[in-house]
Amino acid sequence: MQNDIDIGALILRKLKENGQAVSWLAEKVNSDRSNFYRILKRKHIDSQLLMNISQALNFDFFACFSEHFRKSIKPYFPNKTTQQITDRTQFINLIASFSYKRKIR
Repeated sequence: MQNDIDIGALILRKLKENGQAVSWLAEKVNSDRSNFYRILKRKHIDSQLLMNISQALNFDFFACFSEHFRKSIKPYFPNKTTQQITDRTQFINLIASFSYKRKIR
C-alpha cells in the first residue's frame, strides 16, 4: 500500500496551529532543533517518537494513518461501511488475501 502521508508536514502544521516552535517540540522529545528538522524530513518516523510527539502536541497522529488505511481498503469492500471494514475478522481476512495474492503473482 502506498503511503501518501507526509507526517513531517502534518507535525509542522500542528505545531503552527498550536503556536509552538520546532525547538519547543524537539525539547519535549529529547532532541535538538537541527536534528528534529532532519527527523521531520524523513519519509518514515519511528512509532515511539511519533507517540511522544502526539503526546506533546495532544494530537493523535496515528489516527491519520488509520484513516488513510481505511480509505485505501474501501474498494475491496464496496458494500460495507467503514465500521464494518475495520471489524477485526475482516481485517485479518484482508491481510491474508493480500499475502496470498502476492505469492501467486
